[in-house]
Amino acid sequence: MEKLIIEIKDNKYTKDEIDNMLNDYISIGENVFKKRTKVVETLIKQFIKSYSKSGTEILSKKRNLKQFLNSAKIMYKFAEFYICNNKESYSKYVYILNRNLKGTKVFLRIKDEKEIVIIYNSISNFLENWFIYRRVGGFYF
Repeated sequence: MEKLIIEIKDNKYTKDEIDNMLNDYISIGENVFKKRTKVVETLIKQFIKSYSKSGTEILSKKRNLKQFLNSAKIMYKFAEFYICNNKESYSKYVYILNRNLKGTKVFLRIKDEKEIVIIYNSISNFLENWFIYRRVGGFYF
């Protein structure tokens, strides 16, 4: 199995660190969904502290934070749908991924020989795709 390095805003992460980031993201979404504002504030501070390494702060603007929280809530509902086969709660889940040419560049490096650059309009969209890749099925690196 090849080693994959993921770079977001000059911060480098391994697959395991991105998995942890995804779990934290879904946890934030659950608390947003359940309207636990104090818990959300604490989790956001921990998220920023944990994932802003030597590069730029992972969430830098207030408007990005609002979008991040809204997306986290949607991601939580998507994860709940995936994990829980409760037909009464969800008969169908429609999910749309947004991408554009402006936003966060994510560099996927495979053994420093090959590189794929994907531009997401936010960290949230990258984590949504990462969830699909890790949980639903995806690519082989």
